[in-house]
Amino acid sequence: MSTIISRFDELLRAGEHETLYAELYSPDVVSIEADGQTSEGMEGIGNKNEWWFSTFEPVKWDIEGP
Repeated sequence: MSTIISRFDELLRAGEHETLYAELYSPDVVSIEADGQTSEGMEGIGNKNEWWFSTFEPVKWDIEGP
């Protein structure tokens, strides 16, 4: 498994989302949702994640497959 994927897996399983974004995402990241909404840059991703975590309560994080 690649080092990047291993690190992503490690941080996601630990719930260390901020570290994951800081280490592995480009500052120019663009997230496109299924409904076409976009979040651009680290500020956009941060705002989207703030909304997501204030709206949903994760019960379990699980990663499967390559």
